[in-house]
Amino acid sequence: DLHAFEIVFFRNLLGSLVILPWFVRNGLSPLKTDHAWLHVLRVSISLISIITFYMALILAPLAQVTALSFLGPIIGTLLATLFLGEVVRVRRWVAILLGFAGTIVVLEPGMGKFELGTILALASAIGWGISMTLVKIVSRTDSSVTIISYNQVLMTPLAFLAAIFVWQW
Repeated sequence: DLHAFEIVFFRNLLGSLVILPWFVRNGLSPLKTDHAWLHVLRVSISLISIITFYMALILAPLAQVTALSFLGPIIGTLLATLFLGEVVRVRRWVAILLGFAGTIVVLEPGMGKFELGTILALASAIGWGISMTLVKIVSRTDSSVTIISYNQVLMTPLAFLAAIFVWQW
């Protein structure tokens, strides 16, 4: 019965509690980076992706949303190939094509089922793919601790700002 914005906020709040010991032990050192703007961009896209995922779960069948979410890695692979110069070998292309074929089967083109929940699930997958591509970029210079820290430090208050407008106790 909770709004998707509230679910995303509580998800991130709990995640922030998990990383709190890093900050207690290391102060703000996990946030040292030369690419803060990339982290902000990635977190913003991730937040939109997570919100659209939870909204899709409310509006569409779980199996459909889950199946469509598997497009995220496909999109991430395509973006990494196009923009980062990653080499994709034949086995991976076959896996991408099979995954895409599975998505087409789930969408059942021509059946008139392209509703808001489906659109939100697709938007979430696109956001996830973009976010994973940005993770590949920042992971060249930043540790996983820095990436996770930025995710929680930025996403929790942003999710709260979204949730405050629909908050229900």
